[in-house]
Amino acid sequence: MSIRHRLLVWLLSSVLAGGLLAAGVVFVQARAEANELFDYQLRQLALTLRDRIYLPSQLAEVLQGEEALDFVIQVWAPDGTRLYLSHPRLHVPGAVQLGFSEVNGDEGRWRVFAIQQRGLTIQVAQPLAVRRHLALAAAWRTLVPFLVALPLIGLLIWRLVDRELRFLESTAQAVARRTPEALEPIASEAIPDEIRPLVSALN
Repeated sequence: MSIRHRLLVWLLSSVLAGGLLAAGVVFVQARAEANELFDYQLRQLALTLRDRIYLPSQLAEVLQGEEALDFVIQVWAPDGTRLYLSHPRLHVPGAVQLGFSEVNGDEGRWRVFAIQQRGLTIQVAQPLAVRRHLALAAAWRTLVPFLVALPLIGLLIWRLVDRELRFLESTAQAVARRTPEALEPIASEAIPDEIRPLVSALN
C-alpha cells in the first residue's frame, strides 16, 4: 500500500467519522431546540388567550381564523362546560392537568398546554406527528451545510495529499534517472524536511 493510499484512507475516514458524529449531535440538538420552540409557541398562544375576556357569544369572533393553525384550542367554563373548540372535527381529550402534558386522542398523541384564568380553563394542543415532522424538517435544514461540506473537505484533503507527495515522487524520479557515472547533486532546496536527510546522504 502506497503512502498516498494510506494517508487518504486514514484522513478521509477520520474526517468522515468526525463529520458524521458532529452532524448527529447537531441533528439531535436541532430537533430538541425545535421542540422547545413549539412548546414556547403553545404557551404563548395560551397566555395570549388568557388575557382576553370571554363570553360564549364572542369566542367565535375572538378566535376567528384559528382553524387554519396546527393547534387545537379549547376553552372550558368553571362548571366544565366547553365554551369553544377550534377544530370541531378533531377529538382532543380535555385538560387532565395544568401546564405541559401529552395525551392520547383519536388522531394520535398530542402535546398539550393548559392554564386557568378567571375560572376558565384554556388548552392549546398540537399533534405530536406535526411536531415531529416540523422538528425533523428544521433539523435536516441545519444538517445540510454539514452534508455539503463533507465532500468538499474530502476533495480538499485529496488535493493536498496529492500536492505534498509530488515532492517525494519528483525526488524518486530524479534518483531513478541518475546513472552510476552521475556526480551532480540532487537539488534539495524545494524538498520537505522529512526526506532531506535521504537526499543529503545520496548527494
